[in-house]
Amino acid sequence: MKPPTIPFKVEVDGRKLWIGKDYANFIFQDFGNNDQPFSDQLDRYSTPRMPWHDIGSCVFGSPARDLARHFIQRWNHAKIEKAKYAEDYPLLLPKSYNSFEIDEKWKKGAFKCQAQALRSVSYWSIGIDHTEDSIHQAYLKAIRESKYFVYIENQFFISQVDSTVLYNGIAQAIYDRIRQAHLAGENFRVYVNMPLLPGFEGEVGAPTGYAIQAIIHWQYTSICRGEKSIIERLNADGIPAQKYISFHGMRTHDDLNGRLVSELIYIHSKMLIVDDSLAIIGSANINERSMLGSRDSETAVIYEDTEFEPCVYDGVDAQRGKFVGSLRMLIFKELLGLIDDPNGDQLVSDPLSDEFFKNLWIKTSSVNTDVFEQVFKCIPTDSARNFEQLAEYKEGIANRMAVSDPETAIKLLKNVSGYLVFLPLHFLADVDLRPPAMTKEGLVPDQLWT
Repeated sequence: MKPPTIPFKVEVDGRKLWIGKDYANFIFQDFGNNDQPFSDQLDRYSTPRMPWHDIGSCVFGSPARDLARHFIQRWNHAKIEKAKYAEDYPLLLPKSYNSFEIDEKWKKGAFKCQAQALRSVSYWSIGIDHTEDSIHQAYLKAIRESKYFVYIENQFFISQVDSTVLYNGIAQAIYDRIRQAHLAGENFRVYVNMPLLPGFEGEVGAPTGYAIQAIIHWQYTSICRGEKSIIERLNADGIPAQKYISFHGMRTHDDLNGRLVSELIYIHSKMLIVDDSLAIIGSANINERSMLGSRDSETAVIYEDTEFEPCVYDGVDAQRGKFVGSLRMLIFKELLGLIDDPNGDQLVSDPLSDEFFKNLWIKTSSVNTDVFEQVFKCIPTDSARNFEQLAEYKEGIANRMAVSDPETAIKLLKNVSGYLVFLPLHFLADVDLRPPAMTKEGLVPDQLWT
């Protein structure tokens, strides 16, 4: 999980990095001509690659068997539904495992945990008579039972409080847990890390950007706009949202063919970490499609630590899980630029304290955001609350500091630490971001975007 050290370089010693379509930037151009994977579709000497931040996990034992059987179940259902008489697609039979051994090479760096496979499946996807939303239920239970903090890394955040439109309960669970902490006078944190923009081709503020704007609409009405959004609901109930929850993204910069360039880092993870002792890692986004079970099919694994080490949260002695705790600390060091800092573990060890939250997390995010704004005039930005301001802002991009005064820009960029930036909560806050009714994006049902 060490962060990319050369996110934009196109060649090293004459050799290409990210061959063909691996050199991609989905907002500039989505994939095309997929039968030619080794052919470039972007000019890698002028268009920056969009780096990705993602996570996966490996399991052994019973949960691995369960995931294998899940695959067999899905395969066989698709075979019967779509290729029943095709001999090239056989039905698969699960194996019986009386015992198994893990190769010694895999034990190095592995952790002992309780692990359980989770799914979002229903009749259409797997042929069962009921809908299973065990990923959704595991998220809700983990958030409700959290003691200290919740860290979310997800490609989307589409969930509302007391909603009659969105039915997943993630935002409601977060709101309820923050309210509980506030009434009890307890410190509690929720960290959310997500893409600064959806990874769809197009330009915000232009007809090509209607799909991006549709997703932005649902995300901002979940986060900070309208009475169903989590931040507005907390503030309306007298609970200072900024004390408990913060929303962020990731951005980086580099030299590309002699030019200073910046690009958002696309967060593709689907992960929940609670109290340094529980993690859910899988394929499920925080939206209706992934969580309800009746729509997209998803898998995940919930990990609960069984081995712990002593730690301190907000001045109180506690226990940190060896697997989940080390994972969370590694991610925080990456975000804050502390991977190579000999004091990195100590600096990120207590995500509950005001010292960490205000003086390291929020401060780093604030400095990074301000520097990127000054040097590159990034989009999205809080400086554009409507399309007129966005158009005016775009006019200044050509003369941004990275172009007009690269020496000063380089000096400023030395203040950037890691990749953490704020999600701009005021971006296009004064306009209706839903696609116009008579466009193809406006004619499709809202379910497509949620």
